[in-house]
Amino acid sequence: MRLRLLILCLLLGSLGLWLLCTQTIRVSLFRAPPLRSSGIVIGRGVVDAQGKASIDVAFTSAGQTVSALQFDIGYPGQAFAFSVSSGSATNNSGKTIYASDLHPGSKRILIAGLNQTPIGDGVLTTLSIQANQATPAGFYPLAISNVVASGGSGSAVSVSASAGGLVVH
Repeated sequence: MRLRLLILCLLLGSLGLWLLCTQTIRVSLFRAPPLRSSGIVIGRGVVDAQGKASIDVAFTSAGQTVSALQFDIGYPGQAFAFSVSSGSATNNSGKTIYASDLHPGSKRILIAGLNQTPIGDGVLTTLSIQANQATPAGFYPLAISNVVASGGSGSAVSVSASAGGLVVH
């Protein structure tokens, strides 16, 4: 029941109704560059001659049981667009990936399922990125924020997060 409530709250959060859920569920949110516990890491990539890049978002459980995840990816919306596809860690745990554009330059990712199966180590999602033709050369950060994780019983789990980036030549 608590997992269903957390998933509902995560979905409501994508609609800007997170405040309603904070009275019921307390979550632990923080951002830490080094992974000393369970964590999410956005990789780095290079845009090819066709303006495309593929970047993995990986998860390490570090022995913790995590059954649902939500996080936001911030990116330069005027320079890039991207879609998401589920990775091996998401697929192997029987979860579904949901993505929603919060506003230009911010995408919310929710990984959840109607099971309590823990998400294992590996790739959560792959970002398929398309650069705008007018994007100048340089390094573009891919930030991660608003990380929320839940165990199989619906309890909050602390998960660290590390940003990634994209290089345009």
